[in-house]
Amino acid sequence: MTTTRHTRILAAFGAIALVPAALAACSGGADEPAESPAEEQPAEETPAEETPAEEAPAEEAAGGDIQAQCAAASSSILEATSGMGDISTMMAEQDVEGITQLISEIDAGLAEAGNEITDADLKATYEEFSGQFSTIASGLEKIAADPTSEEAQAAVSEMTDAQAKLQEAGAAFQEACS
Repeated sequence: MTTTRHTRILAAFGAIALVPAALAACSGGADEPAESPAEEQPAEETPAEETPAEEAPAEEAAGGDIQAQCAAASSSILEATSGMGDISTMMAEQDVEGITQLISEIDAGLAEAGNEITDADLKATYEEFSGQFSTIASGLEKIAADPTSEEAQAAVSEMTDAQAKLQEAGAAFQEACS
């Protein structure tokens, strides 16, 4: 039963194979350094006259600088997902507890990254992404606890749906930050 249990759990964990791609899409990937909008901001303020500088606080009051929010969130996403590379090793070692703990930590980190966003529309887009990852994390916990339970079987279906939605939401967040 232990072998079957581990096999089922690892098969469910296989569903997270596409998660890194969605996380990379949400964080802007390697093509966009997380700090570039923050670096550009001082350059824009330096040559600006008093009037544009006065308009900037009005923009911030209306939802903030989206590029700066995206950069801050992307940095937090990259930090939260830094352990994702360990998944392959954990799967090879059948470290169910380690995988479950790592996914739970990433889930908490992604939720915290959302705190960097104050723009309502951008926050809603990000929360869709984060919520889909939470569905995957919750499903993995259910499967790890008892892969033969009805709850675990339902979680597999939920995770499959969430995986596709996670990729879509990650792409939508990246587009909103472009």
